[in-house]
Amino acid sequence: MELRQPLVERTTPPAAQWESISLDLLQTLTEIGHVAAGCGWQQRAEAIFEGIIAVRPGSESPWIAYAIAKISLGQLSEAFEMLAKRALVLNPKSDLAKAFLGLILSRVGSRGMAEYFLNQVIEEDGTAEAVQIAKEILKKQDEGWGKR
Repeated sequence: MELRQPLVERTTPPAAQWESISLDLLQTLTEIGHVAAGCGWQQRAEAIFEGIIAVRPGSESPWIAYAIAKISLGQLSEAFEMLAKRALVLNPKSDLAKAFLGLILSRVGSRGMAEYFLNQVIEEDGTAEAVQIAKEILKKQDEGWGKR
C-alpha cells in the first residue's frame, strides 16, 4: 500500500491571502510593533515588522516603520540602512524616509547631510507630516541638538 499526501484544496492562493489584510490591521500591527520596541521587546518588535514587510514587500512604509522602531531602540545604523537601502530603493521620492534619514544624520552629528535631506523634504512640500518632522528637526538642530 502506497502512502500519499492528502490533497488539500486551496481556495485562496497564498499571495492573494496576504493582499486581503486591511490597511487598518497593518496600522494596528505597526503600532503594536512600536509599543514592543518601546518596552524593549526587540525580538517581538522585529517579528512584527518582518511580518508586515512580508505582507507588503513592495511598499516602503513598513521599512520606515521598522526604522522608527530601530531609532527608538537606539540602533541608528540599522535604521539608517533600512531607510537608505530599503525604503528609498522602493520609493526614491519618499519624503518620510528622507525626513527620518535627516533625523538620524542630525543625531550622529552629520549636520550638513541632515540639512540636505530635511531641506529637500521641505522644498518638495509633499506629505504634511514629513514636512513638519523636517522643520522640527531643523529647529532642534539650530538649538544645538545632536552630537558635536
